[in-house]
Amino acid sequence: MNAVEPTTDARRTAMHTLDPLVGTWSVDGPGTSGTIRYEWMEDDAFLVQHVHLVAADGSVTRGVEYIGWDGEAETLTSHFFGSSGEILEYTYELAGDTLTIWFGSTDSPAKFVGTFDADRRRNTGAWQWPGGGYESNMTRVREGGVTVKYMIMTFGDESAWDTLGLGSAAATWSEQEVADHFAAMSAFYADLAASGEMVTGFGLADPSHTVTVQMRDGRPVTSDGPYAEAKEVLAGFGIIDVASHDRALEVAARFAALVQERVELRPVMDGVGQDL
Repeated sequence: MNAVEPTTDARRTAMHTLDPLVGTWSVDGPGTSGTIRYEWMEDDAFLVQHVHLVAADGSVTRGVEYIGWDGEAETLTSHFFGSSGEILEYTYELAGDTLTIWFGSTDSPAKFVGTFDADRRRNTGAWQWPGGGYESNMTRVREGGVTVKYMIMTFGDESAWDTLGLGSAAATWSEQEVADHFAAMSAFYADLAASGEMVTGFGLADPSHTVTVQMRDGRPVTSDGPYAEAKEVLAGFGIIDVASHDRALEVAARFAALVQERVELRPVMDGVGQDL
């Protein structure tokens, strides 16, 4: 037997005790709320958590956590990388229905202790430390491995680009209005990235850069500009991976409020000809 095999087996056995965490969870409690998502890295090398939490004071915690097996300590140790540059270490243990997450090592007085219900769809618990703590619960909103992707598309006429100074004319908004708009858009995309719901997204150049391609007599024919009868053109798009249709509508509504334009929401087909 290869000497590496016992170590590999021990790692896999320990790592997969955390299988009940895989999926997307809604976090609630008087201290914080938001969304977290656990997923396996390729070959189950690490369990990865995407975090987007909002505290009672309005402060936001975004980041990603990598949970792995520490063979020397024989513990499930993690490193959390926050959007503010912080790097924090935790230790995980799921014994029966009790999930314990220590801040640091297992001798730390600061820890989370929570209990799963019978079908492991809700965990009720609290973070605790000497002299303080707060309740924090999580409810499963999507099973691991299930994906629901949507494309959000926004449209506009040529004036939409001129508003921001991205077309052929000077911006009709002030510099501060333009800066505020892009800051709000950046926060929107950062929230989706932190929650693990953002797949990709891009804004498009103004319509003057469009080339239309059509087939005539079996040969491609190109012409400058968008289709002549189009009153509105595609201005940008994003693809999101969310827990439900309701969540997709929520994200699309927020996006529409930001861009102040009509947006369309459409499911992404994972396979050609797949029924939706």
